[in-house]
Parts: sequence; C-alpha cells; structure tokens
Amino acid sequence: MVRMIVAACSLCTLVLLAACATAPLESQTKALDARQARLYFVREASFMGSGASPNVLVDGQEVGRVGNGSSFFVDRPPGSHKVVLETPVSPGRYSATVTTKPGGTYYLKIGPRADHVVIGIIAGIPGQIIDAVVSENSGPFTLTPVDEATGAALLAQVKSKS
Repeated sequence: MVRMIVAACSLCTLVLLAACATAPLESQTKALDARQARLYFVREASFMGSGASPNVLVDGQEVGRVGNGSSFFVDRPPGSHKVVLETPVSPGRYSATVTTKPGGTYYLKIGPRADHVVIGIIAGIPGQIIDAVVSENSGPFTLTPVDEATGAALLAQVKSKS
C-alpha cells in the first residue's frame, strides 16, 4: 500500500514538473531567414501561474509551451498571425494578432492574468467558465506584444536566469 502511495506521489510530481517545462517544437539554434519573421514568446518568472505552462498556438497550430521564466521562438512567413494561449487545466484562452514583415523580430510577453485569479476566488470554476464563454481574452495568462527594446531586455533577463 505504501509503495502505491509513493508511486502515485512520484507520478504526480513528474507530471507537475513536466508542465513547468518549455517545449518549443522548432529548432532554437537556427538563424533567421530574411524572408521569414521571428516571433519570440517570453515569460518572466512569477509565482502566480508558476505551475502551469500555456500552449502557444500560431494560426491554429501548436508551436510549443512556455514554462515559468522561459522563452522560445518560431519563424513564420510575413503577414498577419493569430497567436493564442491555451492552458489545458483551466478554462479560457487569450489571443492577439501580430502583423509581421520579412526579416522582422517580434516579441510577445506572456504573463499571469490577475482577473482570472480574482474570478476564481470570487466565483470559482463556474465563474472562470462564464468568463471564458463571454470573452475572447480570458484564461490564466495574457499575451502582450512589446517593442523590440523591451522584448530584447525581457529575453536577456529570462536567459540569464536559466
């Protein structure tokens, strides 16, 4: 019986640790092709939301997960791209549209959404579900495009801690 409890606790710990990881689906060492645009997803370390890693979708295709205090990038053709954050364990999603140019670098800051926590405290999961139904931008995380200088500074801060 004790072995089963230890095994169950170990499995839960592994699942939680795996959820904290960053999982980009593209190589993170390639140079930017001048015909493409680069989208960086940067998430500062924060206690709020630290146990969850949102899935990042670009134009409906999952491109990776971003853990607490981590980052990754994807390259996409120039044009308008819909970026969505989804967290499997929590209702709601947050989206933004980014218009890119060839050779450009774009930064999207991912952070905890305080409103989601407040709604959860006041109304519980039913309140979060209602929020997800009535708002395109709900869920536990926000997605904010930032300028290149701010994005580069955020990226350097995240990389220096990893």
